Amino acid sequence: ESDSFEAIDVKRINYTLQSGDFSEIGALVDLSYDEDTPEALDASFLDGADDCDFDSINTDSGDGDYMFISATTEADDTGEGGRRLLSAEPSVSDESEYLVATLTIAEDFSDFDYGEYRQTLASNLGVSQDQVGNLSAIHGDFIPGSVVVVFELYPEAGSFKDSDVNRINATLQSGDLGSLNDLRFTVVGQDVIASVSNGLDNLPVVTVKTKALYSEPWQQAALSAYDSFTDFRQGASSVLGVSLEQIGEVVATVNSNDVSMEFYLLPGYPQSGSFEDTDIDSLKEMLKKGDLGILTNFTYDESTGGLDVVIATSDDGGYYDISVQFRQQAASFLGIKQDQVGDVGVTAHPTSAVVQFQLLPESGSFDESEVNRLKDELTGNDLGIVTDVTYDKDRSGHLDATLTLYEYQDDEAGGEVDNDGDQNYFRSFAGA
Repeated sequence: ESDSFEAIDVKRINYTLQSGDFSEIGALVDLSYDEDTPEALDASFLDGADDCDFDSINTDSGDGDYMFISATTEADDTGEGGRRLLSAEPSVSDESEYLVATLTIAEDFSDFDYGEYRQTLASNLGVSQDQVGNLSAIHGDFIPGSVVVVFELYPEAGSFKDSDVNRINATLQSGDLGSLNDLRFTVVGQDVIASVSNGLDNLPVVTVKTKALYSEPWQQAALSAYDSFTDFRQGASSVLGVSLEQIGEVVATVNSNDVSMEFYLLPGYPQSGSFEDTDIDSLKEMLKKGDLGILTNFTYDESTGGLDVVIATSDDGGYYDISVQFRQQAASFLGIKQDQVGDVGVTAHPTSAVVQFQLLPESGSFDESEVNRLKDELTGNDLGIVTDVTYDKDRSGHLDATLTLYEYQDDEAGGEVDNDGDQNYFRSFAGA
């Protein structure tokens, strides 16, 4: 206002620029204070494209005291300023880390399901669920009967290709996932998720799903196991010509040579509750072809009318190595030998995984002091959130521990797993 900026003014301006209110210009990437004449604050914005400067704003030539704000954006084919990625032929910036999209969907907020919508996004956009990052749901009195969704989309590796961005852009603009309000890049190092445009920026954010951070490969594999089971179910459904609802419990048992996939086939409706003989013969012949793996067991259960199927397949996901790594890390954290970590089992859910494992005494049974020490060590390490530890000296002699991994910190705080009804289990037996 006169002379030079006060420190408190600089902080206030900086906070305002980062708040998202300047979303039409771009994301703030730099704010610098120039002590030379004329004294100024220089703010730079980036919308991920070629330079197109919005020059001086609020210049006071009398005192030579001014604020200069520059932004980069991309002009569309009409020559008017356009938001990046919404033009006909977007060009991906190497500085961009992920995409942020804002959609409005016609649905009551009380009916909105995060897990289901995440699956729908991944399916329609042709990406894995792991590539869908933080997911926010917004609602308010401004748009009754609708939900505004903001989500991050990460490249599978490295950065997005132009063709991927064009495909994602076309899918989002088709309206199948909702009405597209905004699609933009977020630059590496920026914390801003996105700002909602088209008059919706005053709506309150009700819930933001923040991803929990797990650095160990076995933790990431456990959380992605549900997607692997989903892929297997869809493959079995396609190969055998049955509906997904006919595939019951699926159990993957891993060893050093291969993976044994055991699954239960239920008769379809409106049948009487059992397979016809011709159906059984047909399913067995299809399984013998080996499209899913080598058939090792095929049993008809007269009591339930279902089929118990076991196939052997290759360990393309490296789950045996993952189970070995878990045993190594658990042994290291707990101060025991690796062969004292017994059977390991994982129950896979859409956005969580429950890990159950045994701890074996070196010989005989555990001393009470060792049981107490192991319990303390389990609750104080980074393996996961310990939800149960039991020891029955008379029954088994080993200690049973259960820990839970959550994909989102919000779910972690609530302490509940998201069970969608499918039964998916991964297990590794000691010594296998």
